[in-house]
Amino acid sequence: MRARLMQLIVAVLFAATVLPGLSIHHVSADWYPPTTVWMDSTGHTVDGRFLDVWRGAKALLGDPISEERSELVEFAADDEPVERTIQYFTGGALVYLPEQDAVVTMPLGYWALTSDVERYPSRHLPAPEPCDDLPENECAVFPGTGYSLRQGFKAFWDMNGGPDLIGDPISEPFTDHDGVPIQYFENAVLRHEPGKPIAPRALGQELAVRQQAPLDRVPQPDDVPVYHEELFIAPLAPDLGVSNGDSRNYGPGPLRGAWRELVISRGSQTLWAYEEGELVLTTLVSTGVGNVPETVTPLGEWAIHTKLELQTMEGVIAGEHYLVEDVPWVMYFDDRADALHGAYWHNNFGQPMSHGCVNLPLDVAEYLYAWADIGTPVTIVE
Repeated sequence: MRARLMQLIVAVLFAATVLPGLSIHHVSADWYPPTTVWMDSTGHTVDGRFLDVWRGAKALLGDPISEERSELVEFAADDEPVERTIQYFTGGALVYLPEQDAVVTMPLGYWALTSDVERYPSRHLPAPEPCDDLPENECAVFPGTGYSLRQGFKAFWDMNGGPDLIGDPISEPFTDHDGVPIQYFENAVLRHEPGKPIAPRALGQELAVRQQAPLDRVPQPDDVPVYHEELFIAPLAPDLGVSNGDSRNYGPGPLRGAWRELVISRGSQTLWAYEEGELVLTTLVSTGVGNVPETVTPLGEWAIHTKLELQTMEGVIAGEHYLVEDVPWVMYFDDRADALHGAYWHNNFGQPMSHGCVNLPLDVAEYLYAWADIGTPVTIVE
């Protein structure tokens, strides 16, 4: 079934975010990462370019809820709707643009804002507000849209790839008609329901239903694995990882072929930093305690996407509220708000201690913060 996306997208889709795929550099010549995976929780596959982009944007997109399909989609530069490949996810949608050979996220925040204004014409949207005397780590005004990002929503934006995934705010935060604090962004709508952490609204689910996209589960195809990020970790060659009989001296070696990269082992609670293939730093760390799935530091290939010199971290994990003030040298690297950061509250490095982040000694954290740029690969191995 073909359907035309709403006309409002014509005026705003120039803001779609192009997300780079993850670069895989394997160790063994006969090893390759899967090109297609099947998500057991929703019963759908993700493959090819969509798989690469989705792995880097799961914090926004969530799980796949449809297969790839063709729809008439109209972008700002189009004279008329064009048939393109689209796939829906819980929190958004991906579209393949053959003319650019690129996969882009749909800026569904614009679509949601316009739809909601039409649906609730009496709802009042607050005017742009200045930050006044609020400190920079609590409030920021975006010149492109004029709206501000503050406090809880800012913390979520900072921790979840805001510039690339969520986009700029297109409204001020306000209380919605159902009493829930809400804020609109280019690519998402964030909600803060009482007693729950801030989370994106399921815009992909909403649009898929409106477009009458088939959402029924499909059987797991033969030879297609169930998705897990461990599938994308190259096996180490047997002669790597030992120097003078101690793997902590050199570690597994650089795994991604980048100029600079970080490798962290959960099993040995150790981090290695490599530059041009040479070890420049090694240290004991503390990864997630793993009492519940939410506190496990995830295996996989990631990259630093957000850096903050100082941040107060607050949230709810597995029903437990936490608040840690003035966390220094914070570098977020995955799609679940896990970060490398300094830890001043313990000196038990070499033992799991965190809710999923990678705790570093303070001097090491400060050094790595200056050393590692945005985009530096971070690989978590067992």
